[in-house]
Amino acid sequence: MGLPVEKLDTPLLHNEKDLYAELKKRKKLLMKNRMIIWTILVVMITWGWIGTGFNIFSLFQGISNIASFILFDMFPPDFSAVSGYIQPALQTIYMSFVGMVFFRYFVDLFWGIGSKKYDVSSNSSVS
Repeated sequence: MGLPVEKLDTPLLHNEKDLYAELKKRKKLLMKNRMIIWTILVVMITWGWIGTGFNIFSLFQGISNIASFILFDMFPPDFSAVSGYIQPALQTIYMSFVGMVFFRYFVDLFWGIGSKKYDVSSNSSVS
C-alpha cells in the first residue's frame, strides 16, 4: 500500500530522463552515506583498539594457550560448580527483565509527552 499522490514529497517524474537523473542522484547520495558510515565505523574500531591496547600479534602469540584451554580444560566438562552459577544466572535474567520494563515505560513517558504537541483531539475547531 503506497502513499496517495497528494502526500508524496517529491513531484512525479513524467519522463525517463527525469527518472534516470533522480535515480542517479539517489544512488550518489547512498554511496556518499555508505562512505560516511564506513569511515565512522573504521574510526571507532581504531579508537577502540588504541584505547584498549589491542595488538593482533599478541593474540596470535597466545593461540597455544587458547588451544590448550579448549582441548584440555573444557573437555570433559566439569559440572561440579554448576549449582553456584544458577543463582547469578537467574539474577541476570531478572535484572534484564526489570531493566527492559523500566526502559519501556521510560520511553513511553517521553513519547507520550512529545506526542501531546500534536494532539488534535483538544483542538476546538475539530468537531
